Amino acid sequence: MAGGDVAGIYNEADQRYRDAVTRDKSDALYTSIIRKLGVPLDCKQGGSMMQVGTMGTTIRSECETRFSKDATAKETFVWVKAKDRYRLMGYNIVSNDLITR
Repeated sequence: MAGGDVAGIYNEADQRYRDAVTRDKSDALYTSIIRKLGVPLDCKQGGSMMQVGTMGTTIRSECETRFSKDATAKETFVWVKAKDRYRLMGYNIVSNDLITR
């Protein structure tokens, strides 16, 4: 998202992410975040949890993110190991700035 490549986020995501959300909706989400909050500047790492199960190895990580338009958000990412790398499987953002702007 920092590079503005919303198409790349979807293209590189795990198939389960792509099954859960259409390309148009995914692009609209990230475009809206960039329009309202700006691009991510930095992330203060929160909790992380690794889980190994029937879905594979997943990592859930939380960040307190500061954006370029003087906004903040709590982002939660779920990554799943696919072959030799982790791919995005889930994303959630919580920010009052998304509502009020």
